[in-house]
Formats: sequence, C-alpha cells, structure tokens
Amino acid sequence: MPLVEKAFYPFYPFTSGTKAADHVLTYRSAAHRTTPQDTVLSRAAESSWGLLELPARHTLDDDPEVAEALAATAARFLERGALVNGESLAESRIAIGAARTVQADAVRARLAARARLAARGLTAVTVETANRIQGRKFDVTLVWHPLSGRQDASAFHLETGRLCVLLSRHRFACVVVARAPAGPASAQQSGLPGRPTEVSGRMAGASGGDGTLGAQRTQGPLLNFTWSP
Repeated sequence: MPLVEKAFYPFYPFTSGTKAADHVLTYRSAAHRTTPQDTVLSRAAESSWGLLELPARHTLDDDPEVAEALAATAARFLERGALVNGESLAESRIAIGAARTVQADAVRARLAARARLAARGLTAVTVETANRIQGRKFDVTLVWHPLSGRQDASAFHLETGRLCVLLSRHRFACVVVARAPAGPASAQQSGLPGRPTEVSGRMAGASGGDGTLGAQRTQGPLLNFTWSP
C-alpha cells in the first residue's frame, strides 16, 4: 500500500504482499445519473481510494451530514451490485470506521433509518471506532475523517496511528468522507505530512455551505485535503 507506506512509514519501507491486479472492484450496474456517491465509487474502482468532500463548516463530533454521507455511500456500493474479484460484495464485508464512539453511533442510526425506509437490511455493515476495528480486514471500508468539521485539533485527533488503522483495513477500496477544512483546524491539517489531493469533480447536493459536494481522487495521504469554493 504505497499511500500508507509514504504517509506513516517513510523511514521503514515495505512491500505489499499483493498487487493491484489481485484486488479488482467492479459494479454490476452503471450509474444512471451522476451523484457524488457514484463519482467516488468510480474513483474507488480505479484507484482503491476515494474522498467524498462536504462543504466546509464547523460541526459537533456527531455531524449528521457526514453520518448520512457514510451511510448513503455504503448503501450505494450494494445498490450498484459491487463485485470484488467477480463475486458479490456482502454487507458483512463492508466496514465504516470513525475516531469517536458518538460518530459510530450516528452512522449506525443512519443505517438503521435507511433499512427501515427501504425494507432491506444494512445491519450487517460493521460500524466501529478505530480502536475496535484494529486487526480486522474488510473488502470495502469507509472512514469518517478525524479532523472533519473541527474548530481545533487535539492530540487525539492528530494521532496518526489511529488514522493509519482506519486507512488500512480494506482489501479492495477505502473511501474517506470529510468536510473541507475551515478555520484553525485546517491550518493544523495543512501542516501535516502528505501531498495535496487532485480534485476530480464537484456536484450540487449537500445542504449548507454553498450546497456543493466534491468527490476527489486521492494522490497522497488523506490527512491533507483541499477545498476550493
């Protein structure tokens, strides 16, 4: 995993035991319209990574829009009939990771609400904190960025080991969901190691801010992400 190696182990290079060709993500159905989720799903299939970016805003830890975006993206993988090496992606092989318990609880609530409305289960999706998900592996993971929506960045939120765990639980794809940086916390974010991301598209759809969502293809560590209004 070159991204994880460069971001977290620059002085301890290692070689991954598998190559990109060993983990192929495809979809049974094509997207009939362009949505932020479909754009990031396409990027995840191409590169194994994706960043779904919401408008910049300071929020509480249990940001309902980030929770909903994570639930919607997990549901979209299943709606599109995601295939991992040609086999159907099972709900139990999807995980959503967060830094705080309150965030995991918020995502579970959104998944449960979707399950009730759609009369179909999303209950098999694993939702846990980084501490509880450590050591486990899944085909697809979604990550709540630890600095998303924060006005400050404490040692807890800047702890790279926690983020390393969140970014290394997947076999086929990892999608990070985050608000664009704003205020003092963004200055701390920009000082963290990593290369900027390459913006691949921005689409209307999120409430608040200027009402836009962005889907990005990552080229470097996701500690450092960009926003342009």
